Amino acid sequence: TNDQSNGESNEKKNNLDKISKEQEVATKLDDSKRSTCQKREKKIKKIMQSMQLRGERQLDVFNKIAERTKSFYEAKQRSATSYNDLVAAVDEKKAAAEIALQAGSSIIADFSCNEDDPLVLKDLFNTQLQEQIAALKAYKTTVNDLIVAVKSAKNESEGR
Repeated sequence: TNDQSNGESNEKKNNLDKISKEQEVATKLDDSKRSTCQKREKKIKKIMQSMQLRGERQLDVFNKIAERTKSFYEAKQRSATSYNDLVAAVDEKKAAAEIALQAGSSIIADFSCNEDDPLVLKDLFNTQLQEQIAALKAYKTTVNDLIVAVKSAKNESEGR
């Protein structure tokens, strides 16, 4: 039994050494990835910020178009039955797009290669970017619907 217990303890020791070496290799890989990330951190943040800025510029363009369409409708005294519903939909989609843009900004501010897992933040940003694109696309579609409705509306003085 003495030989058996010595064999078991040697086996445990070998297993512990193996685990220790695996952890050491994993740590070296993590340090290597972290170092690479830190070298590229400024570039990564710049790319994220330019994507965010593009979204903000698109939102501004859609806002201008929507406001000009509303002004045109009022100035020309147009009459459309679904106008109020479309304006409410435009305002709703605008709010959703603004929320998506704000979420993207907060992720950019939180990104750092010193975090435990910067890849999680990168993946979160990519997911948020897709949501932002979808929100902007929905906003653009509702603005387009508003334009079509205003364009097809009749003047109140002409009648229907």
